[in-house]
Amino acid sequence: MPRFKPENRNQHMLVPVDLSEQIMKGTLEATINETIDRMDMTPFTSRIKNDLTGAPAYNPRSLLKVILFAYSRGILSSRRIADACEKHIVFMALSGYSSPNFTTLADFISSMEAEVKQVFIHILRVCAKMNLVGAERFAIDGHKLTSNAAKEHSGRFADFKKRIEKYSDLINSLLKEHTATDVVEEQEAIARKRKKLEVKKERLEAFVESNKPKLATRKSAKEPMSNVTDNQSAKIISSHGVIQGYNGVVVTDEKSQIVVAAEAHGTSYEGNLLMPMLSVAEDNMTAIEIDKKLSEIQILADANYFNEENLQALSEKEIDAYIPDPMFRKRDPRFANADNHKGKTRKNVYDTKKSEGLRGFGQTDFTYDKTGDFYLCKSDHRLNRWANHPTSGGRVYGIEKIAHCRACPLRDQCMPGGNDRSKKMITVASKEADNRRMPYSTAMKAKIDSPAGKAIYAKRLKIVEPVFANTRAHKGMNKFTLRGKAKVNIQWLLYMAVHNLSKIANAIRENPQLQIA
Repeated sequence: MPRFKPENRNQHMLVPVDLSEQIMKGTLEATINETIDRMDMTPFTSRIKNDLTGAPAYNPRSLLKVILFAYSRGILSSRRIADACEKHIVFMALSGYSSPNFTTLADFISSMEAEVKQVFIHILRVCAKMNLVGAERFAIDGHKLTSNAAKEHSGRFADFKKRIEKYSDLINSLLKEHTATDVVEEQEAIARKRKKLEVKKERLEAFVESNKPKLATRKSAKEPMSNVTDNQSAKIISSHGVIQGYNGVVVTDEKSQIVVAAEAHGTSYEGNLLMPMLSVAEDNMTAIEIDKKLSEIQILADANYFNEENLQALSEKEIDAYIPDPMFRKRDPRFANADNHKGKTRKNVYDTKKSEGLRGFGQTDFTYDKTGDFYLCKSDHRLNRWANHPTSGGRVYGIEKIAHCRACPLRDQCMPGGNDRSKKMITVASKEADNRRMPYSTAMKAKIDSPAGKAIYAKRLKIVEPVFANTRAHKGMNKFTLRGKAKVNIQWLLYMAVHNLSKIANAIRENPQLQIA
């Protein structure tokens, strides 16, 4: 028979623990502790009114330390943070063994809309004093994260009204079933189903009554989807599929990948966020006493920000920007064989030339009416202008309803794919006219296609993308747990504050002589 060492799980132990020794130098928790200790907490303490009456409050400095450290470990739930403060020795040390409950933590996070900006600026100022901000080149980009709302509750107002009618029909059907049966158990089950449907219907009716359809941010775009749970979030196509969430946009400095501006937006389209985000970055540079204007800093952005309005605004402010158009890689010979490494993709639905045989009839097969800005097809049906072409800069015309197209004898020639059930589009583009109509876009294409432009733009990837990898994959800050743009923005700024704090910790680890100023 084998012999084992004796075990006694009923043995009582007294283990001496010095909380001040639990925060090791060179760690992220030590950086958080020292950085927040140097912060002016007046914005937080000024709203606590218990000088003469009321119970003692939890120290906001300790709460902030605990939250930042929890986020760095991917602990986003207030209940899990409160649990860690009772069981995890580092959390105990950061909280001063005060053991805040989850409601205190949740209220503290969701109520710091004004204060979180000052937290972010304080940490950014520390980065600047440690010479981690170069302010020579910025890169801007967005990262899409899921929110605390289900995409199944999204839709347009017409969809919501149809859903309400469907609920009414189901409720009436259940009422008939309830009347038709005498079995008590069946009646109770039907009543429970009916109650659930009534709650859903009332909730949807209240939403439709108290809200209005969202307005499209771009011309000719469809009505954006609303969401019953969090109407400020959006249904977004991301690298992880279609999500209901927010787009966290950041402006990142090249030197140490420090985030100098951050804001969350409930939209998938980032094109109209360029100038507002650069304005926030400029204000933050002033706040941390870096005397540099945007005209002295190179700006790098991807094709999402390429539009004539942005390029004109950049030119007028004399900002040296590098933003590729969507066809940038197609023109680059280095990517000539890139499509060979991709799966099958849908062909471009826009015809730019008649002879290439993409989708049947081309521009020359339609008659243009200059006065009304529309085209007539060979069967004399009108193609109205829908939008600008996203890649060629031309214009898109089409027929939305196809009742007359279905019986057209030219359908097979016009729509050779055979599966075109809803529309036919063509593009109208003239290079000379395009240059006159969009001079800033034409100038940017020439700039980005130059050897110097390609070399500079190639730096964008290593400046901003590691920020999202650190946030999502390494730190585990991969979703928003709050609802509403204001509260989600609090979390996004805290996420980016954690990222900047990790950069401070890395700098101290590499050079122990550095001090947090």
